[in-house]
Amino acid sequence: MQPRLSGKKGLWNNLVKGARSVFSPRIYAAEIMTANQSVLADQSIEATNELEQKKEEIRKLDMMLREVQHKENLSFQERDSELNREAQLQLARYQQEFTERQALLSRDHTEKIELFRADLQKWAVQQQKELQLELKQLELEQAREQRMVDRQTAMEVIKAQKRENNSPIWLLAEDLIGHDSRQNLVPLRVLFSPPVAPAASGFPEMERSLGRDLRQFFDIYSASGRPIEFLAGAWNSKFFHSEAATKAIFRGLKTEPVMILEAMVEGEVFDLNFAYWGMNWPTYRYKTAVSCSWREALFDFAKARTLVWVQKQKELGRDRAQMTSMYGDQVVADYLKNLQIYRREQECLKQNEDPLAIDRPYHLQNQDYDDLRKFVGICHCLFAGILADEYFLLHVPPQYRQPPLLPALLEELLQDIPDSVTAELVELVVNSYETIYETIAQTESSWVPEFQIDLAHSLLDLPQQFRAQEKVDASIDAWLELNGVRQPEDRYVSLSQLLTLGDLAYVQKLNECLQRLGHSTQFNVAQACQGRGQAAFDRQDFATARQEFLAAIQADPSWAEAHFHLGLAQMRDGQLVAALQALSEALGLQPNLGKAHYQRGLIYEQQGNMKLAAMEYRTAGQQGVAEALLAIEHLQQYIEAQQSAADLQKQGTEFAVATVRIDEAGRVHGVPMVGRSLKIPLGDKLDLELVYLAGGKFTMGSVAQRNERPPHEVSVAPLHFGRYPICQEQWAWVAGLPLVERSLEINPAHFSAAQHPVDNVSWLDAMEFCQRLSRHSGHIYRLPSEAEWEYACRANTQTAFAYGDSLTPDLANFAGRDSTTAVGSFPPNGFGIYDLHGNIWEWCADLWHENYVGAPGDRQPWLTNPASDHRVLRGGSWFNNQWNCRSSNRNWVNPEVRSWLYGLRVVTSSFCSE
Repeated sequence: MQPRLSGKKGLWNNLVKGARSVFSPRIYAAEIMTANQSVLADQSIEATNELEQKKEEIRKLDMMLREVQHKENLSFQERDSELNREAQLQLARYQQEFTERQALLSRDHTEKIELFRADLQKWAVQQQKELQLELKQLELEQAREQRMVDRQTAMEVIKAQKRENNSPIWLLAEDLIGHDSRQNLVPLRVLFSPPVAPAASGFPEMERSLGRDLRQFFDIYSASGRPIEFLAGAWNSKFFHSEAATKAIFRGLKTEPVMILEAMVEGEVFDLNFAYWGMNWPTYRYKTAVSCSWREALFDFAKARTLVWVQKQKELGRDRAQMTSMYGDQVVADYLKNLQIYRREQECLKQNEDPLAIDRPYHLQNQDYDDLRKFVGICHCLFAGILADEYFLLHVPPQYRQPPLLPALLEELLQDIPDSVTAELVELVVNSYETIYETIAQTESSWVPEFQIDLAHSLLDLPQQFRAQEKVDASIDAWLELNGVRQPEDRYVSLSQLLTLGDLAYVQKLNECLQRLGHSTQFNVAQACQGRGQAAFDRQDFATARQEFLAAIQADPSWAEAHFHLGLAQMRDGQLVAALQALSEALGLQPNLGKAHYQRGLIYEQQGNMKLAAMEYRTAGQQGVAEALLAIEHLQQYIEAQQSAADLQKQGTEFAVATVRIDEAGRVHGVPMVGRSLKIPLGDKLDLELVYLAGGKFTMGSVAQRNERPPHEVSVAPLHFGRYPICQEQWAWVAGLPLVERSLEINPAHFSAAQHPVDNVSWLDAMEFCQRLSRHSGHIYRLPSEAEWEYACRANTQTAFAYGDSLTPDLANFAGRDSTTAVGSFPPNGFGIYDLHGNIWEWCADLWHENYVGAPGDRQPWLTNPASDHRVLRGGSWFNNQWNCRSSNRNWVNPEVRSWLYGLRVVTSSFCSE
């Protein structure tokens, strides 16, 4: 005969044994996969087909990603027909870009190829992540829709159960199904059947205490965004129990996520069973989690209490008389009786006898019953916590997923359990979560790094942060593999170099884990972007450098160095206005950044603004920039050499205004500028204001559409450019001058207002206006050429608009308003000129050409085109959308056409020495 006593540790081992049988990776994974694969089995063919299409997209994208990751060179062959259309287009775009730039690649050829491949891989990973989440979302949406359809059938089942009285919870089930709920996050319902035994059996009553403990446990879940409805007292009768009760409940509540905790007492045996199913599962899981003798459990607690008491008396050196004096004769007698029984048990064990065969009338105290209640409560909470964590990880929409919560509660839950048992339970809990995450990863493989770091974050709450470091390293390795890096020499170094803006959330959680693990290493997305930007800048790839520096700023807007380096890259790329703004941002964050003042001085000097350049150089010199002192000396020599030319060109009055600039992050900033303008008197308190433009070279056109190609360099000579469109008051005054070739209406405008631009004028009308003004003044006024107009509009920018790559209703009058607005109502551009974007289309001198092939290389209008007599319009209008208001956008109309959209602006070269 084998001895059958196991002691208190053996009692807890029953819990370990039950957990192992339920949550061993092999068994648990099979159950989860079976449930997942069959959830949608009853859905419509159409819905299933849609899901299969999404899965096919993910499979194809995954194949493309693997191909990119294993590619040994950059020879792009025609892709397999299995690649989806979007991937093919993206690959084609990259291939075209590479082909166009191939002639420019020099010694950094290999490096550019690697950068190119990295970009493509990043794109593929992101696309796959989005598709995987979309698929999961689609599955759950279809499951919810199917749930609403099935609820009617379930209600009929419940009504039948009610009539036949063959369900333990038909009253509650009817209420749950009768309440039509379409919330995205369906709560997990927990049904509780407490242990009940005849009073004569000696089993303690624990329904209320156990219900209270479970309610407090589930309240923690609900308070953390994991809604659980704990439905104690739902059982109508213990006549229904075990699988039969579960099956009856499932028939009525299969549309609702449900957990059943059922404790049973039969004789001296205590069983804890649980049932569990998610929304619309075709079947349920039913397990016996713990089975043990409750009476032996009470004896175990009594023995443990007795041994602790006896040990304490020995340590205090008390004899029986002293113990009796302290505790009373009955208490001492009870303890000594328990000790005697315990020693008899130990003697039986030594002789290989069964201690259960002897008389063992242990004296039990309330503490022993309380310990039994605590043991039963721990069993309930442990299994319920794992199942609840499974639900909120695996069976809810991705946006509502929550990492495991039980690890944060385990330390308090298991505080009275022996350390060796705690270690085994912790390992089983961790294994269960690994199984859940591995299951998710089978359909969402691109999210493995996030899953691993979420698990690591949860494990930090376990004793000794059990396996948290292992999961952190596994997360980093998975991230690196997704990004094409296998077996790095140093995973931390490799990760720090490759992080991008899209990794901010991941890095935040990773850094939290590392900090709690005691690491000094902290990853920084901004520094990673800055490092790549600096490398691109060094190889003179300024477009890439700008993108990386901008990403660094988005990751850390308060980092002055990132703003400064963005300004440098923009300077090298010819974007002087944007560079000026970036440098100003750097100085706003770090006013003593002398090198930023020096670079602003270089920009002002390049723009011909020597006064502002000198101010910046002086400030930079005061802040220790040696180059600034030399620049001041050079600038003084230049000013002296150019004084005579400057005297000729500085007719008029200097003005100072603020233009605006929209940076690549979409933020609007004020940018100060100064200029000089002439005011030509027209009549009483009426003049024509012209801005002096020094001229220079710029890139005209864009690749945005065919008629703007090819971009080409144009030289523009100095001129004075109308600061505003011709307004109706000016038009009326000039129209009153003597006729030259054709008559003009005094007030042709559809939107009549003195300070609004004149509209409803043709190209021929505009030419007559210029001729009358020229004859009257003795100076030649004309329509601008296309080149002059675009030069003035861009104001030393190459973005879509003078303000940046976007346009807002606060910056111009375009689509959304009902009419023109007064001239000068919106901010000027970088030359101090108003209304070049929107308000009114402006006539130019040129004939229309379908593209810029053969266009003049200087500012002269292009007046030879035997195929067309149409004339060019520029700038867009109050009626047009943003696209039509771009600096490079072109339009054409017959020169005789009038419209409430068409107006003009004039220029002159009469006051410039050309």
